[in-house]
Amino acid sequence: MRPGFGQFKQATPEYLRFAQQYGATDILLNTPDLPNYNGTWSLHDLVKLRNMVESYGMKLSALENVPTQFYDHIMLNGPKRDEQIENMITTVRNMARAGIPIFGYNWMPSHVWRTPPKLIRGGAVATAFNYEDAKQMPYTHGRQYTEEEMWENLEYWIKIITPVAEEEGIRLGIHPCDPPVDDLGGIPQLFRSYENYRRYLDIYPSDNCAIEFCQGTFRKCSIQRVTRCKSSSLKWCRRRRCFTCTSATFLRRIPKTSTRSSSTRVTSICTVR
Repeated sequence: MRPGFGQFKQATPEYLRFAQQYGATDILLNTPDLPNYNGTWSLHDLVKLRNMVESYGMKLSALENVPTQFYDHIMLNGPKRDEQIENMITTVRNMARAGIPIFGYNWMPSHVWRTPPKLIRGGAVATAFNYEDAKQMPYTHGRQYTEEEMWENLEYWIKIITPVAEEEGIRLGIHPCDPPVDDLGGIPQLFRSYENYRRYLDIYPSDNCAIEFCQGTFRKCSIQRVTRCKSSSLKWCRRRRCFTCTSATFLRRIPKTSTRSSSTRVTSICTVR
């Protein structure tokens, strides 16, 4: 396990120098600020990004997330699904050929949800989530989607992209839904329980189809869910089905209001096998 820095978009000299001084060996960029070429990222820009990181003596080990509009029709079976699949194949191939070994993404077309922030110890401002408040919010995509149609969309995608990842030698993984509740804005949150993680991993068993192990999200699971997820995560790591471990501190579990200090979003730990 190697220490890495993540949760920032731009590989600026300031961030990279700080990561270097901190002792990080690896960098994970979250939705890096790259030019959008009709829903794709170019090989040239990805190589340039990797070279920038390497110029500070570190390795660009992973990219986490592309803009949601790159693949929202894939997640929701929209009219541009096939076009977006071809574009995502191009982007994944370009990542691999640029020498970036890991691509993490999510299955949350409505993004990460938070409710108004809270004050915690010493007056620090923390992000927060209250599920009861969130349930009052309108549909984010016009209607209520069913769990099974979200699974059908995921399975269709996984069976197409995993062979591409195997061919190119890049590992792909999906981040847990954040927060890991049943439904947000009419969108079922698939990655919220052990059973759902297991179903996902069984779609296309492969070292190239894995999980991003976000400790904070696992901890936010209900008490019944979290115990099984924690024990299973060790098994998945041994079987090469987890490849990044992100550290964050949450104070309470859902369904009660959960809070997190914004300062805990700075660092990640990348496990590169």
